[in-house]
Amino acid sequence: MEIHNNKKIITLTFNPSIDQIFKLKDFKVDDVNNCEAFYQIAAGKGINVSKYLQLMGVQSEIFAPMCKNACDLFQTQLKSLNLGTNFLMIEGEIRTNTTIVDTLNQKSTHIKCKGFHFQKTDQDIFLKNLENSLSEGDFLLICGSYPLNFDFESYNIFLSRLFEKKIRIMIDNDGSYIKQIKNPFNFFLKPNKQEFEGLVDLKFANTKELIDYLKKLREKLENLQILITLGKEGMLYCGKEGVIQCKLKPEKIVSTVGCGDAVLAGFIYGRTKNEKMEDCLRLAAAFAISKLGNDMVGNLCKEEIQTLKEKASIEIF
Repeated sequence: MEIHNNKKIITLTFNPSIDQIFKLKDFKVDDVNNCEAFYQIAAGKGINVSKYLQLMGVQSEIFAPMCKNACDLFQTQLKSLNLGTNFLMIEGEIRTNTTIVDTLNQKSTHIKCKGFHFQKTDQDIFLKNLENSLSEGDFLLICGSYPLNFDFESYNIFLSRLFEKKIRIMIDNDGSYIKQIKNPFNFFLKPNKQEFEGLVDLKFANTKELIDYLKKLREKLENLQILITLGKEGMLYCGKEGVIQCKLKPEKIVSTVGCGDAVLAGFIYGRTKNEKMEDCLRLAAAFAISKLGNDMVGNLCKEEIQTLKEKASIEIF
């Protein structure tokens, strides 16, 4: 799973968003609240991953559908970060998500919208352009939700072709979406615990139960690769190296928004450095913890990554 210099990393965001972030002190429901700061950010899970990678000096290219209501914002912000983009202009409006960050109580409230209708003709053009941009050994990171009336039948045919071409696909989707993907365990999956439970239709009372299940699943699926985020319990990786848990305690929590994307970015960053699996997981944890310390999605403190990495604990089962 090494990434060589001539191989690309492409992040795919089917359902980008304009993220509105309101910072205020001591948020009260059913009351008037004074806003301390307000941001509008060109976002989407794959776009966030590209932002983290770029900050650490790793190039990637962003693929996403785009609508007129958001084009200027996305082009301006992403260009300022020297991020390469490949947008397909379509009809409709990019969704707006809202986050309220309570700085006093260190809590975040999220309001998410569903997004635009992705017409079948637009989806076909978009996937064809994407496929033509990929070569054997390239990484495709598929992140986030899907637009309304998304055609999973043609999408599964597309994924099968990429799999045959040996494109290395990593999927960070909700469990309900992964269920619509044919043979999802052919690909590297990065769900959180709840999303994984939705995928396998089970509930795990504790981390030990989940570890035992992953051990059995690994015996059945020889090529299994999955990274499950567990919140305070860190993350669990399951693959040919075994079942590995990585933990790193945060010193402060400002905002959890974008932490899952930071995990994926940190893991991929480790692969670009040809790190062993344990260190890729340590980097994934370091990226996430660094993001927890600030409220801007796509941002982390580059200087503290190595120190955080060294603090992360590893346990192999």
